[in-house]
Amino acid sequence: MYQAAVKLRLLNYLFNLHPDLEATVDIDGMELRGKERKQQIGQICKTRLQNLSQTKQLQINKTHPSYKNSKKRPDIFALSKHSNLTYIIECEGAGSQQMNVKMYSALSQIIINMKNSMNPNDIYGIAVPNKQAYTNQLRKIPQHIRQLLNIHFFLIERSGVKIIEPNQSF
Repeated sequence: MYQAAVKLRLLNYLFNLHPDLEATVDIDGMELRGKERKQQIGQICKTRLQNLSQTKQLQINKTHPSYKNSKKRPDIFALSKHSNLTYIIECEGAGSQQMNVKMYSALSQIIINMKNSMNPNDIYGIAVPNKQAYTNQLRKIPQHIRQLLNIHFFLIERSGVKIIEPNQSF
């Protein structure tokens, strides 16, 4: 599953979970380049995200007004005022980079995007396809670090999303 598909599936899940969700998604050029199949999937997902933005509060390649960190825009930033939750999520998917490099990149980007003070309503996350190669890499992040930084894992499947909370083993 390519990165663009991970983002699309996760946003669909979050919008179903929080009808009041306001979200931004960052689609970069790398998701639309590469082998022909990757380009096709990337373009289909971008179109579906654009369609989703017609019915939901979703902006593509923009910074959400409440996002205060100017260092780097996360792949997904989402805010639910009703539940008072904020999601800051980095997504990874199939591509040419080595698996461990993708995980190091996602983890470092999450840390860079963290706020100066910890709030239990700020949900930091890494979203990946629910495949053993990805979960093996995620298991390298010690659980006590995940708990300390409130890092959730979002395992994306065709049928839905499985969330691994910071205090859960998997």
